[in-house]
Amino acid sequence: MAFEKEKIWYGFDLTHALKDAQKIVKAISNPKTCQSFIEKTLQLEKYFIWIPNTGIRQYIDINYLNEKGLNLLLSNYQPEKMRDCYISINKYYEEDTLTVDQAVELINSEIKRFKYIFDLVRK
Repeated sequence: MAFEKEKIWYGFDLTHALKDAQKIVKAISNPKTCQSFIEKTLQLEKYFIWIPNTGIRQYIDINYLNEKGLNLLLSNYQPEKMRDCYISINKYYEEDTLTVDQAVELINSEIKRFKYIFDLVRK
């Protein structure tokens, strides 16, 4: 969860975790795992993805991607240094206010939503 001026972002962020990033790369090098990753990611409505290491230097609305496009983006993800690790899949919080209880609920739901990525990192 991040707060930016009057916006709140939430979702999945991997930053400066080289071992975790390399686990993701290794996992998605398996075509079956990559296909599952792509399918689950493309189901995320209103989310944006940003993987600067791939050469794309801005967030892309996931709704603008198809299977081939996301596969191409993932195939270019080759983190070699900590600064290359960044993967962000986020969306804006749509309400004007956020209570502590809502934040906790939101974080818990995002952990469940992104379990497919966390499982790759845990292997």
